Amino acid sequence: MPVRATRREPPIGPVDMKPVEAEFQSLMERCADGLNLSMTHTILVWCLLGRAWIAGTRSYQAEVTAMVFEGASDVAQEALEWLDEGEG
Repeated sequence: MPVRATRREPPIGPVDMKPVEAEFQSLMERCADGLNLSMTHTILVWCLLGRAWIAGTRSYQAEVTAMVFEGASDVAQEALEWLDEGEG
């Protein structure tokens, strides 16, 4: 059976993360001051939030990629054609 679906890179350009990173750092510093955290606890919270940020980025990337694939092909039509080929 020939493969019909092909993977294409989504048309997404680069994003400037510097403003987001600066805002994130400011937020972390304000939270540390407000919570009166020690240096050790501040670093642990920073690590935890950094991991959450990375997880969110990966989840977003997967969602956008899926949307591009779904929009670029007719999955239902391909499934019907595949079923028709199997009956013939």
